[in-house]
Amino acid sequence: IIIAGDDIFEWFPMGTYNAVENEFCVFYRISGFLDAQQQEAWMSGLNGRRISHNGDVLGEPIATLTQPGTGLQAWVKPAHNPYRNEYMVSFVQSQDATGWDLFAAILDARGTNLSGTITISAIAAQAQHPVIIFNPLRKVYFISWDDNRSGDRTVYGIMLQADGTVDTPEFIICDAPGDQIFTDMA
Repeated sequence: IIIAGDDIFEWFPMGTYNAVENEFCVFYRISGFLDAQQQEAWMSGLNGRRISHNGDVLGEPIATLTQPGTGLQAWVKPAHNPYRNEYMVSFVQSQDATGWDLFAAILDARGTNLSGTITISAIAAQAQHPVIIFNPLRKVYFISWDDNRSGDRTVYGIMLQADGTVDTPEFIICDAPGDQIFTDMA
């Protein structure tokens, strides 16, 4: 299955299963030079693809998370909410004032951005490696990430309601000595 394949880099794919539509949704980072000589403007963005249960690529690429541009975006991760048949996608984006900040967006089952960009954490702390899951019992999204606001990298979490509003405010998951990075959840 070729999910993406053109003249720019497509990397760090992460996906989730949509049980309502019986399909998968995979998101990935895109980046590369905008000019043929590969010397001028560097572009970065986040795209996605819907994949049928039998491996067929469906529709056009989902390109509604961010406006591709020279600011870097990375670590895109989706989670599916079967009650609303929507995705929440978490990602980080570089910001001039604060470094890497954590964001999310809510998309419908076809990939249309319903929420715009939701800011999760925008402090001078180099947020990285977000992971998101949906809790079907509480009907909330749980996002974890690491950042260096205290010097060493610490793992944080937050729970968001289905509409993107805060359910449980930011909390520390692990602040053991040394850097704590690359959380994962299932």
